[in-house]
Amino acid sequence: MTEQHMCDLVASPQQRQFGLDNRETTRRYCLECEVRFSCHGGCPKDRLIRTPEGEPGLDYLCAGYRAFFHHVDPAMRFTCDRPRRGEAPSEIIALYAP
Repeated sequence: MTEQHMCDLVASPQQRQFGLDNRETTRRYCLECEVRFSCHGGCPKDRLIRTPEGEPGLDYLCAGYRAFFHHVDPAMRFTCDRPRRGEAPSEIIALYAP
């Protein structure tokens, strides 16, 4: 696939409609989620279960996404913060080395 073809696909009316539909069908549970930046409510094809409030349309991978991103959050913040302070992100190795 050429770069131009990819750009045409991304800018296509169908792709734009998919994005709008995806946003409109994202559940409130997802919209209020602290790790939504990572999954954006998940892919519509994976929205097979119910939210804790019983609303249909929750991504069945949600619990895994939430657990993973909460687990890596401290390390990611450490790694991202270091360059802002003029320090090497590789210093994280000392925190996690056995």
